[in-house]
Amino acid sequence: GFVYNAHFTADSRFLISCGGDKKICIRKAEFDKLEQNRKGFHNGIIWCVSFSQDGKYFVTSSSDTNVIVWDAITSNPAFYLRGHMSHVTTAFITPCGNYVYSTSYDKYCKIWDFKNEKEIAAVDEQKSTVWYADVNRDQTLLATAGASWKIMVYNIANIRKPVRIRTLQGHSYDVLVVKFAPDGRLISGSSDSTIKIWNIA
Repeated sequence: GFVYNAHFTADSRFLISCGGDKKICIRKAEFDKLEQNRKGFHNGIIWCVSFSQDGKYFVTSSSDTNVIVWDAITSNPAFYLRGHMSHVTTAFITPCGNYVYSTSYDKYCKIWDFKNEKEIAAVDEQKSTVWYADVNRDQTLLATAGASWKIMVYNIANIRKPVRIRTLQGHSYDVLVVKFAPDGRLISGSSDSTIKIWNIA
C-alpha cells in the first residue's frame, strides 16, 4: 500500500514507516533489514509515525481516530490517546519528552501530557482540518497548518492555555505542513504548489 510517512531515530540507526496497509515497518537503516512488521493495532490508514528524541518511544496517528504511543524496544503499544473524533493527520512527541501533539480532521490540535496519558489542552481556531503542527526549538511556540489556508502561531509558555499571537496568510490553498527552522523561522508547504518562509519574531 501507499507509504504515507517515514522517520529516522535521532541516531539514524533505525527507520520506521507507515501507510495505507495499516502496517508499521521498522528497519535497520544501515542494512535496510526489516526488523519488525506490526499490524492489527490501528483499524485504519496510519497517516503519521515519529520517534521520540531519545528513541525509546514512537507515536502513530490514524484514520481510526487514535494516537498510539509505542515502546520502541518491544514494538508494543505503551498507551493509547483517545479523544479525536476523526482522522488524526499527524502526531509527534516533543523533544523534552513531556508532551504529545496531534492534529485532526476534527479541526483540533490537541496537546497531551505524556506521563499522565491525558489531554491537557486543545486549539480549534483553524475551523477546518488541521493538517500539521510543530513547536519551535525552545518549545514556547506552536504553529498549526490547516485547510483554512492559514497558519496559526500560539504562545505555549503556559502549555495548558495556548494563546494565538499570529495568523499567517498568503497561501491560496490548504497548508499541509509547517516546520520551525533552528533559527526560529517557520517554513510552510501548501497544495497551492508553493513553499513559504516566515519570520515570526
